[in-house]
Amino acid sequence: MDMTNEYIKISLTALLFSLVACTNEVKTADDACARSNKYCEFITEKARCNIEYDTLITNYYKSQEDASNKHYYETLVATDNYLTCSGFEVLREVKLEKVMLRKKINDNVKVIQSKIISQTKQTDDQHILYWRWANLGEEYSQNKLLKMDDNNRVTAPYTLYMLAQYYAKYNQGKALRILNRILPLIPKDNHKVLKSPVSTSVSIENLHINTLRDIAAIHYRIKNYDSAYVYTHILTRFNDTGVNIDLIKSKINSNKTISKLDALSLAKFQRLQNGTDTHPK
Repeated sequence: MDMTNEYIKISLTALLFSLVACTNEVKTADDACARSNKYCEFITEKARCNIEYDTLITNYYKSQEDASNKHYYETLVATDNYLTCSGFEVLREVKLEKVMLRKKINDNVKVIQSKIISQTKQTDDQHILYWRWANLGEEYSQNKLLKMDDNNRVTAPYTLYMLAQYYAKYNQGKALRILNRILPLIPKDNHKVLKSPVSTSVSIENLHINTLRDIAAIHYRIKNYDSAYVYTHILTRFNDTGVNIDLIKSKINSNKTISKLDALSLAKFQRLQNGTDTHPK
């Protein structure tokens, strides 16, 4: 009986600690600073670039406490975003002392970035490999990522999109195969009909639009007009006003063919929307 009570006490104590851990999860920069000031002392002013500051400190804390690839990558991206924002703020400063302060802060952020770069030298993470390739021009990271792709081990839609941009310069067939792999990997909730013109910069929110545009463009360049029409028609269903479907339609002679292609584009559009699409074999 005593052993049972003791077991119940231990279980309740473990549960209490787990609940406390959940409520103490680091979600903001203030949470991280409350845990340890070493994550915050390098920045003495956060009045500007608040969102970027918060994201940077939170992810930096997690990367050092957890040492996971996810947090390493998110810290690298956060340092980029903070430095971009802060760079604009330097241009807006009038007082010399403010300019010097912000430059000092930026130097400290670069120290964090250098630390993460050093910690991820031997990484096999596809996101970090692409970041190192794109930002540091590392041939080692590039070759490692390309080899991973040859073995179909790259599965992140955004990373695949960037690989497709690389291959499009000299191997359009391979670029097309990669682009077709991306669409089913994008969560169905991200296959959204546009409410306003899509930004030219590629983000997770508009990745489906840019992928469809690139597929249509490659098919058009290699004179596969039927497929170019299908993907351009899908874009019009997503309310993309930046495409010229009439130009492609003029390359197809038969109205009967157009009707068949319209049906194909509708079926593909519906599969993308309901998450049942698969890439062509």
